Amino acid sequence: MLFRWAWRRGRDNEYLRAAKARVSERLATALCFGIKTDTDNFQRGTRQADAEAFSRLFPRANYRILQAIEQVEIPSRQLNFFDLALHRLRVRQRRAVVHLGAAESADIAVIIADFLVRVSGIDFVAVSIFLPEKLALIFRSRNLRRHAGRIAHNHFGEIGAAGGHASAGRAEIALSDLPAEIKLFDPDAVERWIEKELSRPVKAKAAGPGA
Repeated sequence: MLFRWAWRRGRDNEYLRAAKARVSERLATALCFGIKTDTDNFQRGTRQADAEAFSRLFPRANYRILQAIEQVEIPSRQLNFFDLALHRLRVRQRRAVVHLGAAESADIAVIIADFLVRVSGIDFVAVSIFLPEKLALIFRSRNLRRHAGRIAHNHFGEIGAAGGHASAGRAEIALSDLPAEIKLFDPDAVERWIEKELSRPVKAKAAGPGA
């Protein structure tokens, strides 16, 4: 993490040379993936230092491993979440809110949110999923006026950890902090609450850390 921070801040010479560190193929691959992820494939928050670091790292990286990481397979057992999402999908004012029930991790919610935001007629997506002891909300936006990170932070930051970037945001709320109106077994109740929270006016706040 320190090395990636150094590359992203344009301090590769200061840190890596001072440490006399040799960037191995494995480290170069990990750093390339980190830069591509942080910048959403150079589509958000990209600095000149990011491009310069990537251009130096990529020749040393293992392209096959990098490609395999980016094209991770979806376990067949999770296909039912796609079926559920498509059946529950409702779009209001180009905004889609979908609750997926419970899972061991939020990975499938991220995959589905990334998929739905590319659907014609949708420019903002909120996908929620129950994890052990908490509710995770994944936000995606392709509307410049709907900053996903700020929306996450402004609407859900008071009861949980929330933040992100213009196109991607996330909130995590402990189940004990959820309002009583949310029935954990009722996906309609969860979606109604998310819709209500997204629709209420709030004072603008600085976006929290990304996710």
